[in-house]
Amino acid sequence: MSPDEKHLYTSGRDDDAVAVFSRSIPSADLEIVKPGSLDPVTVGTNLTYVITITNNSTSNATINVQIKDKLPPGSTLVFAEAIGGSCAGTTDNYVHVQNACCWSQLDSNNRGQSRLRRVQNADQHC
Repeated sequence: MSPDEKHLYTSGRDDDAVAVFSRSIPSADLEIVKPGSLDPVTVGTNLTYVITITNNSTSNATINVQIKDKLPPGSTLVFAEAIGGSCAGTTDNYVHVQNACCWSQLDSNNRGQSRLRRVQNADQHC
């Protein structure tokens, strides 16, 4: 292994041949934008907002790109969708507490969007 861990050197048992395996790890430049202020929110009504993730690099992001959004107390997730991906919510005592949207790959200079809709319970205020 090279000192920078980018190359693996291996040799055969009975010969002088050396094989060099190079490992290039491209990096992605991901930017996430979420609306800053969603107020006012009327109790008991749906609130829909879009979280946008953009890959600004020239390399594809290929290992499970994820957006996780924690829902505020008193909120219920109505639905979530990811354009070109998938979404799933986690629960705690049957209440959705977090939503995660994933893309298996986000191409270079490309954008993924996650649209979330949540409902405020009647006795809660944001």
